[in-house]
Amino acid sequence: MKKTTAIFLLMGIFQCGIFAQTTTIKVGSSTRNMIVYAPSGLSNPALIIQMHGMNQDAAYQKNAAKWETIADREKFVVVFPNGNNKSWDISGNTDIDFLKAIIDTMYNRYKIDRNRVYASGFSMGGMMSYHVANKMADKIAAIAPCSGYLFNNTASSSRPMPIIHIHGDADDVVGYSGVAGVLNAWRTHNGCPSAAQTTKPYPANKPNSTCTKQYWGPCKNNAAIMLLTNAGKGHWYSMDANGANSSEEIWAFFKNYSLNQTSTTSFSNNKPALSAVNVICENSMLQVHLPTAISAKSINLFDLNGHLVKALILPTSGSNYNFDLSDLPGGLYLVKLNNEKSTLHISRIMLTK
Repeated sequence: MKKTTAIFLLMGIFQCGIFAQTTTIKVGSSTRNMIVYAPSGLSNPALIIQMHGMNQDAAYQKNAAKWETIADREKFVVVFPNGNNKSWDISGNTDIDFLKAIIDTMYNRYKIDRNRVYASGFSMGGMMSYHVANKMADKIAAIAPCSGYLFNNTASSSRPMPIIHIHGDADDVVGYSGVAGVLNAWRTHNGCPSAAQTTKPYPANKPNSTCTKQYWGPCKNNAAIMLLTNAGKGHWYSMDANGANSSEEIWAFFKNYSLNQTSTTSFSNNKPALSAVNVICENSMLQVHLPTAISAKSINLFDLNGHLVKALILPTSGSNYNFDLSDLPGGLYLVKLNNEKSTLHISRIMLTK
C-alpha cells in the first residue's frame, strides 16, 4: 500500500513538474537562464515575463506570485528570468537584449502571440518593467510594476503604455511617496485624464479590503493607467485574500491589451468627458449620475475592438441610474452617453468579475 501511494505521489509531482522547467538560452556571448511555466493545451498563447527583486531570483518570484493556477485556467506562458548577480540592468541594454531573446525563444517553442507579450516585476523587477516600457514598447503590450519604479522618473515609450502599478503605502524600501510623481509623468506621456476614478475599498465586494483602486482612462491609443494602493502594507508582492490578489489583478488588466488592437469606433475621440457626469462600475453594476441640465437618451457600451456589446435606454426622468453588467465578461469598455442626435460624453470603465 505504501509503495503504491509513493508511486502515485511521484506521478503527481512529475505531472505538475513537466509544466515548469529551467531553461538556458544564449544572448550574444552570454548564457542566461530562466524558469518557464507552460501549461498544456496552448494555442497562440500570451506571454508574461515576471521579474524578481534585487538579491532574489526566479524561483523566489515564482513562489511569491503563484501564477500557475491562472496560467492553467487562461492558457498562457509565464517566464521567470534570472537577472545577472540577482539584479537588473535598468539603464542599459544588457537585460533588454535578454528579454528580446526570451520572446523569440518562446515564439519558437510555443508559438506565443507576439502581440500579447507583457512585462511585470517586483521591486527592482518593477523598475525593470518601466525600463522595458521605454525601450521595448514595440514588443510589450502592457506592464505591471509592483513596489518598484525608476527614480529618474522617465516616461519615454514610443507609444502610450498601459500600466497597472501595485504598491503598499508603508513601503520602506521603495517609498510610496514617489509613486504619484512617476504615474503623473506617465499620465502626461500617455495623454490620460487628470482625474482618477477611485474605488475604495477595492474590490468593491470585499468591504474589509485595505486596497484602493485609482484608474485613469481613456488615454491615447486605448491605454489606461491603474494604481492599486495597499494601505498599511510594506515592500511585498500582495496576495491578500481579503484584498487584491496581485497576479489576478495583473492578468485582468493585461488581457485587455494587444499590440495589434484595432477599433471600429473611436477610443481617442476628441470630445471631452463632461466633468458633471459620473460614470463608474463597481461589483458588475454600472452607476451613472447625470446633472439635470443634461438630456440623455441612451448609453452604448463598446469592447476594445469597437464592437457594440450593450445598448441601454435611459428612463425619461431621474438623474441616477444603475445597470447590471454581470452578463458581460470582465475587461475594459468604452461608454458613450447619447442624446437623440449626438454623443454627449465618453468615458471608460473597468468591469471586474
